[in-house]
Amino acid sequence: MKKIATEVNGVRGVHEIKVKRSGPFIFAEMHVEVDRTMRMDEADVISRTIEERIRDSIDEVDSVMLHVEPSEKDLYRIAIPVEQDEGLDSGISQHFGKSPYFILIDLHKDGPQSWFVIENSGAGIERK
Repeated sequence: MKKIATEVNGVRGVHEIKVKRSGPFIFAEMHVEVDRTMRMDEADVISRTIEERIRDSIDEVDSVMLHVEPSEKDLYRIAIPVEQDEGLDSGISQHFGKSPYFILIDLHKDGPQSWFVIENSGAGIERK
């Protein structure tokens, strides 16, 4: 079932597969991960396609309950306010909005991948 589901275009992952047999019938449940930006109607097509393919491939399957959910992000970008443009040696600023610079760090599942410093163009703006 996992192989069938992962072969459907748009599926990014499958987990928490539960299968129960009741007499001659099989009842299945699984979580299917799709892109976070996918529209509901697209996710519905994927869900119906998976269910149809499983039923066509496994005669005993009576029902398939699918939980379609957004996949985990592959990349997180964090911003750290800093006082100087000295890379990772910059001192952390005490105020986010007034900080003259930010270090932006790209974090992937396996850890930090890259970083760069940008100037805070709004640092000198007076707030009321």
